[in-house]
Amino acid sequence: MDPVAALREIAYYKDRAREDSRRVMAYRKAADIVEALDETVRDRHGRDGSWQSLPGVGPKTATVIAQAWAGQVPDTLAELRNSATDLGGGHIREALRGDLHCHSNWSDGSAPIEEMMSTAAALGHEYCALTDHSPRLTIANGLSADRLRRQLDIIDELREKVAPFRILTGIEVDILDDGTLDQDPALLDRLDVVVASVHSKLAMDAPAMTRRMVRAVTNSRVNVLGHCTGRLVSGNRGIRSASKFDAEKVFTACRDHRTAVEINSRPERRDPPARLLNLALDIGCDFSIDTDAHAPGQLDFLGYGAQRALDAEVPVDRIINTWPADKLVAWSSSR
Repeated sequence: MDPVAALREIAYYKDRAREDSRRVMAYRKAADIVEALDETVRDRHGRDGSWQSLPGVGPKTATVIAQAWAGQVPDTLAELRNSATDLGGGHIREALRGDLHCHSNWSDGSAPIEEMMSTAAALGHEYCALTDHSPRLTIANGLSADRLRRQLDIIDELREKVAPFRILTGIEVDILDDGTLDQDPALLDRLDVVVASVHSKLAMDAPAMTRRMVRAVTNSRVNVLGHCTGRLVSGNRGIRSASKFDAEKVFTACRDHRTAVEINSRPERRDPPARLLNLALDIGCDFSIDTDAHAPGQLDFLGYGAQRALDAEVPVDRIINTWPADKLVAWSSSR
């Protein structure tokens, strides 16, 4: 098989299995190195078995390349395929048509836009929104207004290539301390999907956080409230307590202003917690089940979020990314 495809598929399965991202990047880097070689150089390394002489190719990735070059399914890939398990979600996972929250290497993701979108298409998605971070989140290489404009041009160029799969333009915009949004309003108006999330001062007092969040979710440009508590329950970033706010007020504002509450599928987040998920359901909110993927393999995390929705008995018609793309975009535009 093609060594580049083998390396990228291994990276996909390792990301899906939540392995250390730094180790996963070794496979993605090796794929980039081999892909950049012209055919003559590839043939020479294939004949000589000298893949490991390439800077950036180590013994494990060299073995994968050699086995693929010889026409075999690499042992590592075969093991990963065999060990992959269903991530859950039942009929809700089957009903999901797309993902409204993912990141590329334009901000803090590990893969290019095209690889993220082609992976989403291969998973059977009808659409996927690219929602890289906004400028204030410098640690995540957030997009300035100029960089976001350039990204929109890149998406326009890719659309025909990936059709009929549909790339939705978007952003995960920071909710600033006063509840305003961290991006040029005119640019937000150009996007298909705006996910608004709190990333800073997560421990501010409950009344201030409530005012902050209510102002954001009542903004007509916001479509989805992302990972509402900001908590972390596991993972290499450690544990982080949930933010404190008046959830009834925030979710009532979401319902009244038609802002969906995100069920964030990342296992280390499980956000909102079950109690708040049930409260949002009782209040009458709509939901978006999103992966918050930062790598191609994480795009399959939808099963985790769908399982939480299944356990909470969320009706499918109240999950906005079960809707066809035209209905979803019409809904977001009408906000």
